[in-house]
Amino acid sequence: MTYLADDYLVVGLEPEPRVYSLYATAKLEPEQLARFPVFTPLLTNHDQLAEEKAVLQLWPARRAQLAHSLPLKAVLAPRFADAEATQVGPLSRARLRNAAAFTTLSQLPYAGKATYQFIDRLLDRVPGLEIALGRNLGGVPAAISELLRQDAAAIACLANAEESRDDSRWPLVSVVIPVYNGAAFLGEAIANVLAQHYPALEIIVVDDGSTDHIAEAVRQLPVDVRYFRQDNAGAAAARNRGIKDTSGEFIAFLDVDDLWPEGNLRMLVAALLETPDWDVVHGRAQLLAKSPHGDTYDYVGNPKESFPFYIGAGLYRRRAFERVGLFDADLQFAEDADWFHRAADLKLAIARPEAVTLLVRRHGANMTTGKTLVELNALRVFKKALDRRRLATDDGSPTQPA
Repeated sequence: MTYLADDYLVVGLEPEPRVYSLYATAKLEPEQLARFPVFTPLLTNHDQLAEEKAVLQLWPARRAQLAHSLPLKAVLAPRFADAEATQVGPLSRARLRNAAAFTTLSQLPYAGKATYQFIDRLLDRVPGLEIALGRNLGGVPAAISELLRQDAAAIACLANAEESRDDSRWPLVSVVIPVYNGAAFLGEAIANVLAQHYPALEIIVVDDGSTDHIAEAVRQLPVDVRYFRQDNAGAAAARNRGIKDTSGEFIAFLDVDDLWPEGNLRMLVAALLETPDWDVVHGRAQLLAKSPHGDTYDYVGNPKESFPFYIGAGLYRRRAFERVGLFDADLQFAEDADWFHRAADLKLAIARPEAVTLLVRRHGANMTTGKTLVELNALRVFKKALDRRRLATDDGSPTQPA
């Protein structure tokens, strides 16, 4: 067997897609050393095995098995399957893109835009597939070897065999867009929703007492939306107004100056359809800061370290709000954290895939406004959580506010 890498590697596209080795070490769980005594002479960290994995130095003892580079035939996104055998099959481009980009974005947080552009070029050149890992671990290498034995045409045919769900079978998704003085962003937000190419949409725009020309911006939209206006009461009240008028089985939220990644809505809907027990599927947010050199936005920060409660990063079953309640309109900020704390108290089933599901744009209009209120409301959220625990019923279940 030839060794190239155990986690990090370099990918090149010219003149052909290839992967390149970065180093000649590998890692093994310490308890596995007894099963593979042949690796014991390669161990370099004998004294640290209680705290970390066994580090094996493969050079020079195994230099005959070390590869400098290998041709890249396919990209596989893994998942655990409730089956004995491991199978390889098609996967949507959006899910492949997320799987390929997320770890790189986590390790190189300022390479966001370039990373996505590179992965798009990679997926144009190399077929992408899902490998569903079965309980029989011995079958995993066999499944990969079988794939590698196939020629490029056969692999491409397998990758292109993804069954497109009949449009009539996609459930209605209600998208709630709260807006306050965001007329300049509304057209782009609606275009972003339409670019999801989701076949069953209801778009609800809730104007939270804006003083700009939001009504005119709504009239100029290229698609019909349901438009409601209310006196200024905050984002929580605007979202609640939207929820009350939704018709869909699933509910999504998008702040007017945020964006969803390509294919995001279908990916989240598919996740909820695949797992009926989940009430919410909620990914990560990637921050974008406005460039000082123009109107473009640069990726900043590690999505794994972003604020974990962005409402727009998730998709919600209607029953989630029936159980947890609406957003707390008494909170001008931190209503998102409060809702998720209440959901956790009730043990709501929330899936958190390692995927970027929201692009949060930071710009002059939303960078510092209300910073003191944000801090104050965070304390109020904490106090409300303590109060719920103090009011817990005798059987230990939390009492929800009326």
